[in-house]
Amino acid sequence: MLKMENEKLVSRINELKEQLPEEKEISSLLKQVSDMGSASGLETKSWKPAQKTTHPSGIVYEIPVAVEVIGTYHNLGYFLSSLTKLNRIVNINDMKIGSLERT
Repeated sequence: MLKMENEKLVSRINELKEQLPEEKEISSLLKQVSDMGSASGLETKSWKPAQKTTHPSGIVYEIPVAVEVIGTYHNLGYFLSSLTKLNRIVNINDMKIGSLERT
């Protein structure tokens, strides 16, 4: 019983590891995400990758990217929806949504 459970857990861990991009794939993944934003109708105003940091788990690392885009709410929704279809893990956090001030 424990042996079967262990085999299931090891299998699940291997599945999840496949979703984590390898270091050599990072630049192409960032380009893919940027292209998805453009394809969604978002205009990229700034794209600023930060230094690679190790996740608190110690298992993976993160490359935070500060991004500023202009587009409609629906464009943003389409973009976020398209991210869920990637076979890699991409986290979005600290998102701020505002309206453009018209002058």
